[in-house]
Amino acid sequence: MQEATTQQGEAFSLDQRVAIQDVAELKARLSELRDDKEHIVIGASAVESIDTAGLQLLAAFVRSCEDREQVFNWSGTSDVMREKAELLGLSDTLGLERHAVAADDSGEEKGNENNNETETENEDGDADGLLPVF
Repeated sequence: MQEATTQQGEAFSLDQRVAIQDVAELKARLSELRDDKEHIVIGASAVESIDTAGLQLLAAFVRSCEDREQVFNWSGTSDVMREKAELLGLSDTLGLERHAVAADDSGEEKGNENNNETETENEDGDADGLLPVF
């Protein structure tokens, strides 16, 4: 996990592997980001392997940012991450489309700010059935 600079400021980059063995450390790093930054950018273009635990942690993090009304963007997501998220039904929760950083014609990055869409709730009242971990 490392930080890189984007047009929106520092981006936190995920490692090539995001797995259950990594979630405790990743959660700690994401919590620091959430507490220290107003605008959070996460790069996931290097992700080559991601498991359910990793995706669930990231989904809970995105939801936490939205609940706090923090600006959050993805600065690149790998095909592997998008495919796994789609397979698990987490693409919308992760906001892979609505939080993507896009480049305009001038090559300048533009971020989509939080889109507070209504999420469906399960019988326990939790959106998407995710447990709050942040």
